[in-house]
Amino acid sequence: MRNRYFLWSIFFFIFFGTGSSQPYVNLYLKKIGFSPVTLSFVLASVYLSMAFFRTFVPSILKKTGLKKGIIIGSFSYCVFALFLFSFKNLGIFLLGGILWGFGASILWISTLTMILKISGKERYGIENGYLRFFLHIGLLSGFFILGQVAEKYGFRNLFLLAFSLAFLGFLFSFPLFDVKTSISSFKFNISFSKEIIIFAIALFIGAFGYGLILNQLNLFISEKFSISFLNKTIIFFYLSAGLLSFIGGKIIDKIGEVIPPLFFFLLSGILLIIFSRLQTLFLSVLSMISLGGLFQIVPVSATVRIGKVIEEKKRASTIASTFIWRDVGIGISILLLGVIRSRFTYEKSFVIIGIIFILTGVFFILSLRNPEERVKT
Repeated sequence: MRNRYFLWSIFFFIFFGTGSSQPYVNLYLKKIGFSPVTLSFVLASVYLSMAFFRTFVPSILKKTGLKKGIIIGSFSYCVFALFLFSFKNLGIFLLGGILWGFGASILWISTLTMILKISGKERYGIENGYLRFFLHIGLLSGFFILGQVAEKYGFRNLFLLAFSLAFLGFLFSFPLFDVKTSISSFKFNISFSKEIIIFAIALFIGAFGYGLILNQLNLFISEKFSISFLNKTIIFFYLSAGLLSFIGGKIIDKIGEVIPPLFFFLLSGILLIIFSRLQTLFLSVLSMISLGGLFQIVPVSATVRIGKVIEEKKRASTIASTFIWRDVGIGISILLLGVIRSRFTYEKSFVIIGIIFILTGVFFILSLRNPEERVKT
């Protein structure tokens, strides 16, 4: 179990660095002259390429093993931040986003497969929760500190610091012990199996909440109030995501993986609709807390479901095929919200996403049971 400590350190530092810089990327691109639709492509390229490369990751991991996958993946976080610091060219930014997406796909599939391998079935939720807790402590720390750096020293120094922190996380990947596991080839259709599909849908729809953070709420709050107000508000997103992934992992192990995401879909949808009408500090904080919980409860629940119903050799492929929907959801939401922002008000987009979340929560009621038998693939 020594690997868990190195994994915590890797995720803490890479998300302390590059991961927490994401809400500032579009603010920086806007500052240097990119249009709303154009700048949306940079972060969207990360998640859409992440989705695309997931289809190849199981085959890559067959040759490299899980440890090398984590080394490659963590290094990609360094590259993206370095490109933002060093250049002002859209093509290079897009290349950096694609490389980051490629590395992130390998990192996540390797890490989640490793965690399911070294954990007992009764601890799938809590071990995923631990990892995401340290990830979000990194995001929380980074978002606050990088925001201060952006205000005082400019965006380029923000990305230089992000690179340095991500590189430290990359170094923690080398002491990992490789974990041997058999890995089958990628199969896209597994995400459509009756025990998995509800979580694929939830990952896709839930991802729109993060897209909202990256390409709507961050700009809305910074324009309506200030960047410093943005720091004080979105910090609750990361705090909530960290604490609720940790606590939620324990809860999921006890009551199952369906009720927690159902609750957060309904809560997030209701709060977004209310916030569209009453834009107060209190409601913005509540919305951030709810979206943070949704952002991490859904993937923890999905990973637990995969651990329960999928045999070991097919887990990497299933994680790849199921989590594609999250990457596609984030990428599409960033692009779509960029288009909406150029034509409609922020408030209308909050209402639309809120309604979709409520409908997803209602749909989740159809899956109120915990599977015991494994999916035959």
